[in-house]
Amino acid sequence: MVYKQKNMKLYRINKLSPNNDDSVEVIGSKKKPMCTLEQIIAAFSRPCFTILCILLMISCSSVDAIPSSELNALQALYDATQGDNWDWQSPTGHWEFVGDPDPCVASWEGITCNVECETNSTSCTVTLLNLPEYKLTGTIPSSLGELSSLKDLYLYSNELTGTIPSSLGELSSLKALELNTNELTGTIPSSLGELSSLGTLILYANELTRTIPSSLGELSSLEYLALDSNELTGTIPSSLGELRSLENLYLYSNELTGALNGVVLSASITSVNIGYNAVTGTFPLSLLSGTNVSYLYLNNHAFGGSLPDELGEFTRLVGVDVGNNGFTGTLPTTLSKLTSIQLLVLAGNGFIGNVSSLFASGGFNHNLVTLDLSNN
Repeated sequence: MVYKQKNMKLYRINKLSPNNDDSVEVIGSKKKPMCTLEQIIAAFSRPCFTILCILLMISCSSVDAIPSSELNALQALYDATQGDNWDWQSPTGHWEFVGDPDPCVASWEGITCNVECETNSTSCTVTLLNLPEYKLTGTIPSSLGELSSLKDLYLYSNELTGTIPSSLGELSSLKALELNTNELTGTIPSSLGELSSLGTLILYANELTRTIPSSLGELSSLEYLALDSNELTGTIPSSLGELRSLENLYLYSNELTGALNGVVLSASITSVNIGYNAVTGTFPLSLLSGTNVSYLYLNNHAFGGSLPDELGEFTRLVGVDVGNNGFTGTLPTTLSKLTSIQLLVLAGNGFIGNVSSLFASGGFNHNLVTLDLSNN
């Protein structure tokens, strides 16, 4: 016999066994309903009162779809960032914290829950928080660290202020953290180095200060690191060379100092932009040795000396910008070996000599689009 309530679970009470014991089978639903009069009467009609107990304890209770700690974290974010003034992208799915709020079942805008949530509400948990360009104003609450299953956190292009909470380092499942284009201040928390699953860390266009924490070198899964357009100071930590999965490194437009000689990057890296800082020393060949770098931007620094002949050996280079530095001497003829080069900016230095030899014997091939030798 099957008892059915619309939008509720189904409960099948199987035929009595010889021992007069009924068995109860629950035929799934997304949320556990409140007990109805029909269910109680049906239970009393059976000879075993244990059925009533089971129905009352299992089927008649109401369970939050996500843990209360996660719901509290979402409300803290809503309250701290003026949720009533958010720029919603659709007319439905707005966050409501009245009654029995259920972000997963109600499909709140900007939130995605785990796949298991589709079949078992007690397993629901937030895996994606996606609120870019929602006009969030205020600070990021530390309680976001309670979203223990969060994989992707996108709060970029808002008006967030204050510091980045160190509690974000507790999000052990996090794969992408994008907080760029806000007004965040303070330091980059060293706790972010504990995010072993993190593949993307984008914090550019904020007002972050002080040094780059060496703990970021422990992000073994990191592929994309963008800390540009901040107010970071100090030297570039050598620990970044431990990022064996890193492909893109963007540190330009900061206040970084020191020399890059000896800074070794991983073989996987393809793009490096450290322009517009105050780095000194000679041309850092170590950034290219043993790597797959195709784009190298070292413009607007205080480099000196001559360009090394070895630069022409890195034939995979597509774009090189060393403009506005203090390089001197003649250009190495080996540059003509850069047959894949499309952009070569040498402007704003102290180079001398004749450059015609660079084009002899088909130098640069036919790929070169921009060659800037101005102000030398």
